[in-house]
Amino acid sequence: MRFSHPISTLLIGASIAIVKTQVAVALSPQQIRQIAQNITVQIQGEDGTWGSGTIIKRDRENYYVLTSFHVVDKPTNYTIFTADKQSYLINNNSIQQGSSADIALVKFSSHKIYKTAKVGNSDLLITSTPIYIAGFTKSKLGFQLLFRAGEVIANSNKSYDYGLIYTNNSRSGMSGGGVFNRDGELVAVQGWGEANQFYDRAETVITGNARGITINTFLKLGLVDLKVVFPTQDLAIASKADDFYLLGLKKQKHRDYRGAIAAYDQAIRLNDKYTYAYYKRGDAYYEQGKYRNSLSDFSQAIKFGLKHVDIYNYRGLTRYKLSDNQGAISDYTAALSLDPKYHYAYANRGDIHYKLKQYQSAIQDYTTAINLNPESKQLYIDRADAFYELGKIDLAIRDWQIYRKQLPRDGNASLDLAIAVSLYFKGKKAEGIALGTLALQKRNDLADFNKIKSLGWGDRLLLDTQKFFQDPKMQAAIAKIKNPV
Repeated sequence: MRFSHPISTLLIGASIAIVKTQVAVALSPQQIRQIAQNITVQIQGEDGTWGSGTIIKRDRENYYVLTSFHVVDKPTNYTIFTADKQSYLINNNSIQQGSSADIALVKFSSHKIYKTAKVGNSDLLITSTPIYIAGFTKSKLGFQLLFRAGEVIANSNKSYDYGLIYTNNSRSGMSGGGVFNRDGELVAVQGWGEANQFYDRAETVITGNARGITINTFLKLGLVDLKVVFPTQDLAIASKADDFYLLGLKKQKHRDYRGAIAAYDQAIRLNDKYTYAYYKRGDAYYEQGKYRNSLSDFSQAIKFGLKHVDIYNYRGLTRYKLSDNQGAISDYTAALSLDPKYHYAYANRGDIHYKLKQYQSAIQDYTTAINLNPESKQLYIDRADAFYELGKIDLAIRDWQIYRKQLPRDGNASLDLAIAVSLYFKGKKAEGIALGTLALQKRNDLADFNKIKSLGWGDRLLLDTQKFFQDPKMQAAIAKIKNPV
């Protein structure tokens, strides 16, 4: 359960003020990385969890770290690790959350001198503004600081929720880390990365987008006595397109696509070149099956300058739905020109090649996708289907078996039937018939060949399955299923 503890003004004093200063030249990413490295800390719980935070204030020997509340909300002891590899216990009684926001302030004590963050005015962040995030992630080499560049998608100051969205690719453990503007100022706390369900595949995609809670939101949580210069009325008006964009995301998350589209309409009305609003409205249209509308919006986003692998990938999927196979291949290829390691585009392009019976090209794309993402077991199924159509039955069986191993013991009946057919035509007739009979017992509807034709199998596998069913022993098994005693 999350408890709300107003943050006392005594904790960080009254010395933080946001003022708009004149900066002639923005800092380089390398300079911002150095700033982040000096003030970013790792927070580890005794329960094995970890996150990140930013040193925001020093008061004699006491240091105050800004982080996400979900990083420190467990009933366990926490330790802070600073940039110089020193460790300090967090005083659990000092962990405080402001209002109901996922943001917290924690304290540690040290005789050493550590740098603190310079705070920037987060209300000045607008769409396409460069932005940077920092936080600790875990790899085979241990914990390391990760620094990512990106740009602002939307910035809404209408609630204490995650009102700042940006394109930076976050990773597990970066929650609570700092979000910095191009002057190296702390403007938000990193919250979480977005993930979408991949169209037409049972996979979750990390979109690269992330969300944070702005520093201005933090300062409003009980720090009313600070001398803070907030945005002018003009800035508040200019941000309304962002507000509608976030409203659209919220409605889309709850599958209210009509409401989401209406919100994106308003965002575009206020900013007719709002690339991300076109992008997400196209996404909502896709979910409604309105593929021509979706294609139009994706194309508008690209026309107005959104050059991102995801949008080319999604426009390719839309063109596939509209039977524009060559257009889809072009979009997947465009995505790969932006990121040669984007395995989703290889997988989708492989699907087009398979549909066009270009099986060798499909195998090449599926193989590249597997090498980039070996955890995606569906890719083994796809490649196995292509192998079979080329008559490479041993390779097809190998890939099907790889997928089969990660299933429950009772397996997948249609997959078992495909393997049974393969074994039968490899000369292992008894083994194939036994497995095929078991598959039909698991799913009686597979005894109907019309049902099998709906599985999306290739011509060769369908033809071999038809011949397999003509074996007298399989005929007997099918008759027993269709006419049980």
